[in-house]
Amino acid sequence: MKKSIGFNLIELLVVVFIIGIVSSVIFLRNSNHNTFKQSQEVAEQLVMQIKNIREQSISQLKTLSLMINKNNYIFYQYNERNKKDDVLKKYNVPAGIQLKVAADEAIIIFSPDGEVTPFRITIYNKSTTRLLQIMGYSDGRTESREIM
Repeated sequence: MKKSIGFNLIELLVVVFIIGIVSSVIFLRNSNHNTFKQSQEVAEQLVMQIKNIREQSISQLKTLSLMINKNNYIFYQYNERNKKDDVLKKYNVPAGIQLKVAADEAIIIFSPDGEVTPFRITIYNKSTTRLLQIMGYSDGRTESREIM
């Protein structure tokens, strides 16, 4: 009987199949982690901007506001002269991420005395089931956390 040297075709196909499965599992894990990381970056940026706008409201003695839409958020300043809100800055969130706000009012108000309309902003990412939430309290404290 002749002794064969090397691998036959079936053995090679099994090895390639196993490598393909392992690679796809690793890829899917990394892509879910990256999309959640993107949500975390949006939350960190929004928390920082909320803290900055509160400080700006106190230092300038002006009432400022924040309106949150599904795909963006906009900071406003009330203009006494023409009795309307002027846009200070508009931020768009990355594709696939959505914002939802639960507040006493539709617009979050930052008063010059440091008070803020209490709010809860939930950050959704279509690619993952993990959610982030930003909580704002009337005394101006702001915090973010992951929710299940």
